[in-house]
Amino acid sequence: YEQNDAQELLAFLLSGLSEDLNRIQTKPYIEQPDSDDRPDRVLADIWWRNHLQREMSIVVALFTGQYKSLLTCGTCGYASARFEPFACLQIPLPEDDRRSVSLCLVHADGGRAPTQYTVRVPKGGTVAD
Repeated sequence: YEQNDAQELLAFLLSGLSEDLNRIQTKPYIEQPDSDDRPDRVLADIWWRNHLQREMSIVVALFTGQYKSLLTCGTCGYASARFEPFACLQIPLPEDDRRSVSLCLVHADGGRAPTQYTVRVPKGGTVAD
């Protein structure tokens, strides 16, 4: 496998370890329930117990969580919740649209020592910014 970055390598290693250490030999087919207006806590517990019937390893115990996804019908408004397991949660980092600029203020009269300043300005900004 070609790994492009550290996160992909870590996900690959955790997945392989989890599969090798999985104590469940025969994985049953489990149909996940619909939310049916149950509280999130109850539904999340059901989904988690169902996940543990197929995946049970130290990797799952230490590195697996759940996230909730909600699908709402645009016609009737029915909402269906799912609680999917994850081992790696990818979060995009925001790009900084500003930069730091350092400047040194030297007083014309020479009576005071120069002063160093650092300011944050827009990347496409001008001196007026």
